[in-house]
Amino acid sequence: FDIEKDRYDKESIELLKRQGIDFTRNKEKGICSRDFGMMVLISGLCFSELTWVTFHSAYDFGFFLKILTQNPLPPDLKSFMRHLTYYFGCTIFDIKYSFKIFNLHGGLEKVAKTLNVARVAGLSHQAGSDSLLILRCFMQIKNAKAFKQCNQRLPALALYGLV
Repeated sequence: FDIEKDRYDKESIELLKRQGIDFTRNKEKGICSRDFGMMVLISGLCFSELTWVTFHSAYDFGFFLKILTQNPLPPDLKSFMRHLTYYFGCTIFDIKYSFKIFNLHGGLEKVAKTLNVARVAGLSHQAGSDSLLILRCFMQIKNAKAFKQCNQRLPALALYGLV
């Protein structure tokens, strides 16, 4: 991502800057997206039977698909989902979509607080820290007594904002 050439949402970039993301440093010292895509492809993350646990991940997977294919995104939702399952399989949980089951609302921090799940490392809007909090929220929802009593299953491949 090049802040000088690529289109972006100003508010999102300002939020990331406030959280410590240094776009100039990333441009100078970061990895080329083509190289990153190749590393992901040979890493075993794609074409495997992994379970992906995400939060509001439609854009994340869109960026991932562009990097992996080095092409524009598919033109419609059906093609996008076909590409998504080709690379990442069918076990993708977007917990923001799953919040509907429990009538939970808000961003990750608010919902984590509602679920009594604490952030145990790092800052918000940092990939590693958010990933751990997302997983902990997922496990809290999955193991919740109310969830088990209503015999619900978390919906796979239901990405918030797409379905």
